[in-house]
Amino acid sequence: MTIIKKIINWLKNLFSKLFGKKKKNKKKINNQIISNKNKKKVASINSWFDGSLPSYMLISDKEKDILLYSLSIMKSIVVENYTKLIEKEKAELVKVIKLNNNEILDIDKKLDNKYLSSLTQGFSDIEKQKVYNHYLTIENYDKELKNSLFNIDKTIDLIKNTDISFIAEKEIMREMNNITTDKNVEKINDKIDIFNKKATMISMNIDEDFLSIVLSKYNKINFITISTTIIDQDYEILKKLEDDFKKHRFNKAYYERETNSIKKEINRIKELRNNKDIYNQILLLRKELYTKSKDKYDLLYNDEVFLNLEKECDILLDKINAKVVDIKKEKEIKKDNKLDKYIENILLRFHDMELARKIILACSSEDIELNNEEDIINLINNMCTRFYLGIDENFNFARNKTKTELVIYYNDLNRLINKLNNKPYISIEHINFKMEDLIEATKIKKEELSAVLDNKKIRQFDYTEVDEKISLLEQKLVNNNSHVLKKSVNERYRKDDK
Repeated sequence: MTIIKKIINWLKNLFSKLFGKKKKNKKKINNQIISNKNKKKVASINSWFDGSLPSYMLISDKEKDILLYSLSIMKSIVVENYTKLIEKEKAELVKVIKLNNNEILDIDKKLDNKYLSSLTQGFSDIEKQKVYNHYLTIENYDKELKNSLFNIDKTIDLIKNTDISFIAEKEIMREMNNITTDKNVEKINDKIDIFNKKATMISMNIDEDFLSIVLSKYNKINFITISTTIIDQDYEILKKLEDDFKKHRFNKAYYERETNSIKKEINRIKELRNNKDIYNQILLLRKELYTKSKDKYDLLYNDEVFLNLEKECDILLDKINAKVVDIKKEKEIKKDNKLDKYIENILLRFHDMELARKIILACSSEDIELNNEEDIINLINNMCTRFYLGIDENFNFARNKTKTELVIYYNDLNRLINKLNNKPYISIEHINFKMEDLIEATKIKKEELSAVLDNKKIRQFDYTEVDEKISLLEQKLVNNNSHVLKKSVNERYRKDDK
């Protein structure tokens, strides 16, 4: 009976712990700064939560040195970007002065009102205003640069003298990447101002905010609840990265930075488990029913969650790399296909040129008899009909067929003119001419034949159908040239936009 009572009391206590009302934790997270060194209050590694940041969340001195070095690199990039902006404005200033008095601005000389006044004597008010606008912009950039560097140095000093957690380090690095990877150098002063404010807030407040999240979810601060919260957040980040990748929002470098940041964070937690003091804490937590009930990633006993997160990061990176490779392959295939098509078109064109040459030579070798005026009119009728109806041969390109018809008609006209004038003639044997040149040459020969017929008192032939065909060819040529010109202009503007 006594045993049964003990079991019943034990069950009551168990259910009370699990489902009973929890006392509100009235403790506020203390983030006070030690006055002279500006150090956050840190709880010892073995203590239960006393409202302070656990010491195992802090980065080492070596890791802080790396963070500070990254900040110094960011400073160099900021200087480089401002230098580009200043040099651009100086170049515009030189251009304005040179256009107006043919003098070259001495860039090495300190710019001031006196120096610029001497250079702008005789300038119109508008041109003077242009000069001073560029001068004021240069001055403004110089002030912004000094201000930006001063504020970055303040942020560096703050980080030097503050205990930085790896949570804060990750966020500061993310903000730094926003500056260093931004190709748009305009409004850099605003970006640096935002960075400094965010970096300060992160250094001073992010740990308190993080611990508030842990408390709100788990009511206790220990290695398991902290690690679980970090892993929860990393899974959320990974999910967002996968969604961004599906929607093609960022480049490969962005995904690599973010996934590597997740990997670095979970490896830190994984390595902490090997720390003797934390392992002893885990052994104690294994006996605590509440923490065991909240240990959804089984952190008390194994490392599976770390392996899974790493694997999911690698899967995402594999997808991104595969996509990049696919895009490269696709470009190479398109390039190869374009080259293959180009070579194929060359071969087809040579086939057309050979076919055209055979047809032209066959037509040029035809005998003609001009015994009387009727023979001349019949010959003109035959050659015009042949041109109007076209040749019945299979060309690869319609343009080459048309050129062949024009060359044959030109040769017929030229042969008849020379026959009437008792002169030898040379026939064209190929189609390697511009279409507009062939049309123009044919029209000239047709007018020349009309003049010869008038001179010899031979009645004129009705060229209506021939003229219609030539007119259609000219219109088609105009339309094609207009399309090519429009395409060329559009391509040029697209390149300018880039």
